[in-house]
Amino acid sequence: MSSPAVPFITAGLRPEFFSGASTRVIPRTILIFALSVLVIAGFAFRVHNLASEGLSEDELNKLDAVNDYRAHGLTSANGEHPLLMKALLTVSVIGAERWNQASLAAAHPNLNIPVEMSLRLPGALFGAATAVLIFLIASELFGLEIGLLSAALWAFDPLTIGLNRIAKEDTFLVFFFLLAIFFWLRGQRVAESEPDRILNVIIGPRRWRLAP
Repeated sequence: MSSPAVPFITAGLRPEFFSGASTRVIPRTILIFALSVLVIAGFAFRVHNLASEGLSEDELNKLDAVNDYRAHGLTSANGEHPLLMKALLTVSVIGAERWNQASLAAAHPNLNIPVEMSLRLPGALFGAATAVLIFLIASELFGLEIGLLSAALWAFDPLTIGLNRIAKEDTFLVFFFLLAIFFWLRGQRVAESEPDRILNVIIGPRRWRLAP
């Protein structure tokens, strides 16, 4: 005898999954303060002694791409790495060089920014900011308390801190991937919050889903 067929379950709109998830039980001021502390503390861990180790081979390739961009502008050269990441690294390196040439940095050599730090700084910044996206996604699905806990785990996790301290495209990929997920979830919430309003269902969710 054949086993009974299992019915298919499609990913339909399920408002009960989102009901009550946006109820604010934490004051906005405290929430913003807690998120700011997590982002600043996470950034401090990621940027501490950022130039203590030399550049790896992969980071040297990115530095070569930065030098090429400085000589020829933002072109399609070195296309094996994301253009946005290399552009951010270029801005960071140029900004660090100008800072080192300022009178304050010239008078205090300990304030100079090494090239290793300037190359890794964008990754540390985006890695720390990812905690905000994790909070937004987790709070959208499970509530504010779980969102804050998830953001704290990301901010202080040694593995993610170590990954964000090197000039790798993985940090930027995770950031923009989570950003797209948040926009999709927010669009889903808009679609389910007022299902009787046709214009809101069509225009509201699309605005969020097309944002990335």
